[in-house]
Formats: sequence, C-alpha cells, structure tokens
Amino acid sequence: MNRKTRLPAALLAAAVALIAAVFPLLSAKHGSIAAEPAYSATEQLPRLYESAARRTANRTAPKLSAKKPSANSEFYNEHDLNAALSFLETADSNGVKNGTKLWADYDANDPETWISVGWTEDGRLSIFDADFSSHLAIQGNVADEVGPVGELDLSGCEMLGSVSLVSTCVERLDVSNCPNLFLVSAFYDELKSIDLSGCSSLYFLWVCYNKDLRQIDLSGLSELGALALSGNGLESLDFSSNPHITEIDCSNNSLTALDVSMLSELQSLRCENQDWEMPNSNRISEIDLSHNPMLAEFACYNADVSAVDLSGCTSLQILNADNCPLNELDISGCSMLSVLSICGTNVSEIDLTSSGSMTTIALAGCPMSQATVEQCVYNHPEVTVLDLGRMGLTSFDGSLFNQLDEIYLNDNSFTELSISACNINVENLGSIKKLELSSRGEFGSIAMSGTTADTLSLKADDLCSFRANGCGFDSLPNVVAESENMLVLHIADNAFSGCLDLRAFSGLVDFDCSGNAVTELLLNDDCDINLLDCSNTQLTALRIPSSYVDGSLSIETDGSGFIGAVFNGQRTPYVDDYGNFQESLSAQAVLSAVPAEGFAFDGWYGSGGEKLSESAEFTFSTDSECSLTARFCKAPETTVAPTDTPANPTPTPAPVPATGTVGLSAVGILLLAGGAAAAARAKRD
Repeated sequence: MNRKTRLPAALLAAAVALIAAVFPLLSAKHGSIAAEPAYSATEQLPRLYESAARRTANRTAPKLSAKKPSANSEFYNEHDLNAALSFLETADSNGVKNGTKLWADYDANDPETWISVGWTEDGRLSIFDADFSSHLAIQGNVADEVGPVGELDLSGCEMLGSVSLVSTCVERLDVSNCPNLFLVSAFYDELKSIDLSGCSSLYFLWVCYNKDLRQIDLSGLSELGALALSGNGLESLDFSSNPHITEIDCSNNSLTALDVSMLSELQSLRCENQDWEMPNSNRISEIDLSHNPMLAEFACYNADVSAVDLSGCTSLQILNADNCPLNELDISGCSMLSVLSICGTNVSEIDLTSSGSMTTIALAGCPMSQATVEQCVYNHPEVTVLDLGRMGLTSFDGSLFNQLDEIYLNDNSFTELSISACNINVENLGSIKKLELSSRGEFGSIAMSGTTADTLSLKADDLCSFRANGCGFDSLPNVVAESENMLVLHIADNAFSGCLDLRAFSGLVDFDCSGNAVTELLLNDDCDINLLDCSNTQLTALRIPSSYVDGSLSIETDGSGFIGAVFNGQRTPYVDDYGNFQESLSAQAVLSAVPAEGFAFDGWYGSGGEKLSESAEFTFSTDSECSLTARFCKAPETTVAPTDTPANPTPTPAPVPATGTVGLSAVGILLLAGGAAAAARAKRD
C-alpha cells in the first residue's frame, strides 16, 4: 500500500486483533465483539490447528523447529527456502528489500533474523507472517513509507500452515497447492489477485481491505469454515463448493447479490456497509435466508436490502437491518430473537409476540404509530436497550421496564415524560414542560441535549455520564454535582460563566464545555483526560492532566486574549520484540487563540520561549508533558488619512539616518517540549 493516507489507529488495531484471534462473532448495533487474546505468529499455529480440529480431525500440528541454521545449511527444504527468499529479497524502487522493511536485523543468510517465519523440524516452511503495521508503530515512520512490494509466491510449500500479510504493497498472493494451509490473512494490502487452488485444508480465510480485489475463487475449498472478506471490491461470491462455512463477513464490497442457500451450517452473516467511509459498498436488493436454520446473527445495515426471507431462521438471535429500504419484515418464526435493530427503515408494523426474551429493540425513525410502538415494546419489560427516537411519540410509560440500561427517546413530541432507567438519552424533546428522570443501577447515564423544561427532576444513584448540550444551564444540576463517579460530562452551549470547578470529579475522562463564557476551569490532578473540548470559551489558562502526555498539558496566555483547546488521546498498537501486542500513548491537541479588543495574536511559544506557530489555530501531537503560551501584543494604532489636501502643506523634514550598528537576534530552530519523539509525531500527523 502506498501510505500517503495514514491508516486510522482504530482500524489498524482492529485488523491486528482480528488476525491474532479466532473469527469473532457478529456484533449487533448495541452489542460488542468479545475478542480473544492476541497471539504471536508462532503461538497461533498449533492453537488454530486445534480450533479447526472439527473439520480436520486427522490433522496434527507440525512440530516447530527450535533451531534456525544458516540459510546455506542443508536443514532447509530448497523449494521452501527459495520461495521465502524470493519475496524477502525483492526490493522497491529505492533499493530497500522487503526483508529489511519487516525486520531491522534482517540477514538473507541468517533465518534466525526472519522473526515471524517458522519452520518444521524437517526444514519445511510452516509460518510466513509479513506484518508491516507493527514496524510502522514501533519505528514511528512517516505517512508515505512504502511497505513490502511485489508478489508473494509460496505455491507448493506442502507443510505451510499459516500466511499473513498486513499493510503491505503486495499485489499478488499465490498459495496454490499448499495442502496443509489452514489460515490465510491479508489486511490493508494492495492485493489484486489471490490463488487458493489446491488448498484443500483451508479453514480460515481473512482477506480484508484490499479495495482492488474484484474476485476470489473459492472452488475446491471444501473445508472452508470462516470467511472475513470485508472492505474489498468483490463483485460476486460463489459458495457452492463450501458447504461447511459457518461465518461470513463480506461487508463493504461491490456485491449486488448473495446466495447462501447451500450453507445449512451458516451461523453468522454480515453483508452490511459500515458507517465510516469505505471505497466500496454492497447493493444487495434481496436475500433469502430460509435455508439457514442455524443462522444466529445477521447484519445487512446500509446495504440497500429491500426484501429478506427469514422464514427458516429458527435460531436467529441478532438482526440488524438499519437504514435499509425495507417496507415489511416478518420475524414470526424467529422465536429466539433477542436483538432487533431496524432503525431508519420503512417498516410500519412489526410483530414481536412470538419472540423470546428481548434485550434490544431499536426502531428509531420507523413510521410506526403510537399504538404499534406500545404493542411492540410494552410486552417486553425485560428489554435492556430501547431506541425509539424520531418516531413522533407523544407519551411513553417507562415504569413498565425494570431492567433498562439504555433508552433513546430523542426528537419526539412529548409534553410530559417520566422515566426510570439506567442510561437515558432524551435529546431534543421539543415542547416538553415537565421532565422527570431517575437512574437506577451501578452506573447511570443521562443525555438531554437541546432540551428545556419548566420542571426538571433528576435522580441517579451512581451517575457516571451526563450530556446536556444547549439546555440553558448556568450551574451543574445537583444530580451531577453530587456524583462521585462522573466519567463523561458534556455541557456545551449552555450559560456557564466564571469559574467552573470540577475538582470533585477525579475520574473524569471525557469533558466538553465549549460554547460557554467560562473564564477558569479547574480539573482534578488525578483525572486522566482522554477527550476534552473547551473551544469558544473565555479561558486564559488551562491545565489538562492525562496519561496520554505522561503528566499534563498546560496552556497559558501572555497579554490580553483567550485560549481554547480540543484534546484527543490516541492509542497506537504495535508488536514488541517478543511478539506481544502493546499500545503507545500520545495526544493530539488543536489549540485556538482569540485576542481581546485592542490586541493582536503574536504566536504560540514553547516552554523555552521558542516560537512554534504564528497561526491562531495550532495543531500538534506529543507523548510527553509540555507547556505552551499564547502571546498577544498591543495592536498597532490605525492612522486615518486626511480627506482634503492642505492648500500650503508644510514640507516634512527628511528623516535623519540612524547611526551605530543594528543587532540581529538569532532565530533558532527549537523543538517543542517533549523532545524529538514529540516533534517526529507532529511531523507525521
């Protein structure tokens, strides 16, 4: 991959985690993926052999060799050694070899330096792991660094069990005629073709985010069980040779049809389009799941699905069809359904009477009547997550629910509302006059942005999250001020002014007070701020305590003016020298400076007096404690030119030349506080 566009840390972390863990279960909109622990390449081979044992009962994991002699030794199989060397010795246009890009100590004659390449006891290639993402994270490379290039041809490596490519520029992968291969993974590469012919034992196929990969031939892969094919450009998929597939993720491809009728063992299917920007999108109008009795999880959100047949899905537990043009949905045969999310569809009637114990019901934006909504949800008092936003509701009886963890009632037409819940979101309630909210449970969350009420009653035993943007508050409600567990506090665009003292909240990690006339902000020194927004305020000084900068970020003013900051802690995954997954911490801050009347902004200065930027908005990254100053100076007085020329103007004497020597002050190039690491990160970002 040409790395002109840097991969988002979150996506990179997700790719790394997925490669190292067994294919995860489908995540619903309001659920989460329970990822398994990460394993190094040498650890995962026997582990995944064991995981695939139900399909390959006659297989035993090859014994990995503890020794790696010289490449000139007769220990290695000549074919396998040459196949690996051919790729590792391939160089880019600058003459940098792939092996050098992967491992700093790479030596073509010393396989001991090929850290993530494994061999069996009889010298056959068993593991080939080319993960360039870990190199980027450890070395802190600039965004345009190019990963390993060329093609990887490991065809005929008969004992090869696992192949992995991550963040490379490899365009072709050939693993044909590798009868023992059971795992292939390729994430964020530039693959245009892949040859899997003759891989009769392949079970895990994870090829994701190769946007130019248009087709993949799965014929002959009779043992195939788990597919992750998201983010490619695949135009069609044929599963007729793969009867034992249990899990498929083909989200964000270019599919217009999907036939899974022959997959009677299918348990999880994802064909959605993710909300974040992707180069390709599925456009599947219809999908028939009536022949998939074991299907437990199905997601097709944002994928243009207008018809889905669930008549045979007696095992279905999780269904997410958000933002699909569905006009109707029959789930009468889905007696095990527990999570239903159809937000933004055209479904006006839904029958949940045959469903079992529901945990999530999300109907936001559906054109349902008040009576239909009540019939759907009131019969399920056991529900824990409820999303009924944008439905034109005029009333809601929250007393019927005793296990609610989250409730979303934003953008409705309530005039009076009483809710007992744990996590409450009632944003933009419009004409409401009386609002009573109580939160029960170990943790609580209340969001009421854009809401004003003549009568406001808030109660929470253990409130940890409060969002009230644009509600007209000029002081913190008692429910917030008395909370000792506050983690998230959003009070943007209210009427706060003067000093805002939050020292009582030692656990605060996410805070937003933007758009208030706050002149002083006091945070507890024990806070570990991850996200903070205090832009568009009247602050003249700010101290942000955070482990992301290994201490705190301090900002002050010199002269008359105001400052603002948007602070964002960042985690970057990497693999250490021992093959363990780690995270490095840093932070990005967007600082703003506004001069007072009669003053002008001079620049941002570091702790040593060095000028860092002349721009009033300054973005920088650092991983260490530092302090900055926004300097303001008197604005030059404006001279107004006379409108009429005097009849007899008095000549102006010529200026007398100055005598003596004019001294030039030295302008040094200094680093931002935090050292070279911070400077390098700022350059990279």
